[in-house]
Amino acid sequence: MSEARRMVVIPVKMSERLPFKHFLTLGGVSLVEIAISKAKKFGNPAVLSRIPLPVPFTMDRSSNILDLMNSLCKEGQSFILMAPDMPFITDSDIALLLEESGGDTLIPITPDGIMEPLFAFYSGRMHFEGNLFSALKDAHARTICTKKFSELAFFNINTPEDYSEAVRLHQRRQQKLI
Repeated sequence: MSEARRMVVIPVKMSERLPFKHFLTLGGVSLVEIAISKAKKFGNPAVLSRIPLPVPFTMDRSSNILDLMNSLCKEGQSFILMAPDMPFITDSDIALLLEESGGDTLIPITPDGIMEPLFAFYSGRMHFEGNLFSALKDAHARTICTKKFSELAFFNINTPEDYSEAVRLHQRRQQKLI
């Protein structure tokens, strides 16, 4: 699929553990803006949000993640799903996901067997029932080991402690660039 038509979906919802986490900043840039910036390099960012945002977005009226995934797959168009609370995903990580997918749904999976479906490529030819993990297993979605991605690709910001660590990691990375 050409880059001009590829959709990069950035889902935003209120976090119970860290409300408004998508507005938190690293280096003065909000997590949602970081995700949008990366997505633009690989396609058309589509921010779907359940809460008002200071960036262009479409209101997400889905009732849950399965409802959202089914509405995204309804069109049959492939897409990348990229959660904005994973700020250390690199361009190389996104390129690897696209290259390895071969147009098929591709879900990163840890060596322990834990799927990372919020940074994944979806073929658009799926229907989800039950819960997201069981639906992906039932569909025999292809997987790729998370160890093939950059060291911090799957670092998630879900708690205040995670955010403090992300700030520390971001500052350390910036110091290495100087």
